[in-house]
Amino acid sequence: MALKDRLAADGCVFTSETDAEVIAHLIADLYDGDLRGGVCRIRTARGHYAFVAMSLDEPEMLVAARKECR
Repeated sequence: MALKDRLAADGCVFTSETDAEVIAHLIADLYDGDLRGGVCRIRTARGHYAFVAMSLDEPEMLVAARKECR
């Protein structure tokens, strides 16, 4: 919730209650034209997660990340 609250304070508008939307907003916040770099800069997400991200700006690239998942 702290991460979602910070993103909302920065202007992100949430349309659901899912953790996936929080991660999507976090990646968008960290994205600077380099999807891989943006995903690698995620340091504030807590708990276990695994996801695949893509961007319309880089449609040929998928970036996967996981933390404490097997």
